[in-house]
Amino acid sequence: MVYGVENHGLPPYQTSTANCIQRESFNALSCENFNSANIPVQSQIPNATQNGRKRGSIVASGGCNMDLTGLSREERRRRRRATAKYRTAHATRERIRVEAFNVAFSELRKLLPTLPPDKKLSKIEILKLAICYISYLNHVLEAP
Repeated sequence: MVYGVENHGLPPYQTSTANCIQRESFNALSCENFNSANIPVQSQIPNATQNGRKRGSIVASGGCNMDLTGLSREERRRRRRATAKYRTAHATRERIRVEAFNVAFSELRKLLPTLPPDKKLSKIEILKLAICYISYLNHVLEAP
């Protein structure tokens, strides 16, 4: 059961040093670590120049060239995304993104008072409880 946030029956909030230490590990997951340029998608071999723009072939993960000249932009994009290397890189980026998202939710969850303290909450419950708790703390600060 969650403390009665709606009726402002929350106990005083206390910050622990453990939460501050946990923030340092969260900072290690900053945006600079998720630079997609660090994950090579594929290499492009220039073939010819037309109207000042390079056109080329994409080397798929198997090493065979896919000639992309004369294809529409959308078709080139579809074929590029079909390569195993692209899918692997995309899956890696998505896994890192989801992990960072879950770390952020777990950090937020640690700051919210509930009974019992280790009660499992869904992400939407965490967000709603955080909104109520922030509203309560704001009300406490504004009280005379």
